Amino acid sequence: MLRRVGAHRDMSVVAASSCNEVSAHLTFKVLFRAPVAATEANLQAATHYDAREVLAAKVRGEQLATLEDVERFPAEWRTISLSRDFRLDLGPSDCALMQQVASELFSHMSIRTISHDVCSPWHSYTPRLNVTALVRAPDGGSP
Repeated sequence: MLRRVGAHRDMSVVAASSCNEVSAHLTFKVLFRAPVAATEANLQAATHYDAREVLAAKVRGEQLATLEDVERFPAEWRTISLSRDFRLDLGPSDCALMQQVASELFSHMSIRTISHDVCSPWHSYTPRLNVTALVRAPDGGSP
């Protein structure tokens, strides 16, 4: 789903779980890169570091990105229907997944929701979600 809306293919997912006598808890940490508009505010955010980040980079021997290091490429807003993409193989049981992805991940990307059907226990249809996403333009090189 993330690739479909512009995320770079080098993403990673780390799962962690904790259990006790009463409950089990599973969390995921998803790391990915996705296009954002190259506004002055976004460029400043990508190259502004607090003292902790500067110290961590120094200890690791890493170089922090500067304005010149920020990758720039042609991008375009594209309307995408996630419910119509057969490769995602979405079904009625994916409602909660779609809601979590939209609220927890899409909210951190350059994505605008056009329409969505809120899933409920009373419906047994494939979740529908249409968005406009900022994606690499076809002539913008490989993601």
